Amino acid sequence: MPAGQQLKLNSLPDATLREQNFGVVDGLRLEDIKSQFPDALQQWVKFQADYAFSGGESTRQFHARVMQALQRLAAAHPEQTLLVVTHGGVLDMVYRTARALPLSGPRQTEIPNGGINRVRLSGSAVHILSWAETRHLADMPPQPVYDQTRLAKPQT
Repeated sequence: MPAGQQLKLNSLPDATLREQNFGVVDGLRLEDIKSQFPDALQQWVKFQADYAFSGGESTRQFHARVMQALQRLAAAHPEQTLLVVTHGGVLDMVYRTARALPLSGPRQTEIPNGGINRVRLSGSAVHILSWAETRHLADMPPQPVYDQTRLAKPQT
């Protein structure tokens, strides 16, 4: 049962909290990207903030979209607690902002599937209250882990 239904919350879909737009490679499997867009993939795995696949958005553009969306939500719901269900890339942008990390480079934190992250927005600042909580998933089988550092390495 979706969290909103179980908690009896109103659902407000927001497309600005979607995953990063990867343009021409969106929806393709890594193997297909390697064969169809090898040069673009080699550029992307350098994790430069201003690089984007053709037709996609750069990490810097993605970051701006995500943070604007969260600021807008916070402003529309002052002094309220919101449940935001979103993607790992979005959470990476939140984490980088809270920790003042650069937008270039691979992910610096664990973002487990189904994990709970608690943050507080105060003006333009983001404060992490807790991150990557998974106690509620203890009875689940092990989940795949997304590791950006392995993207460009040959598959074994």
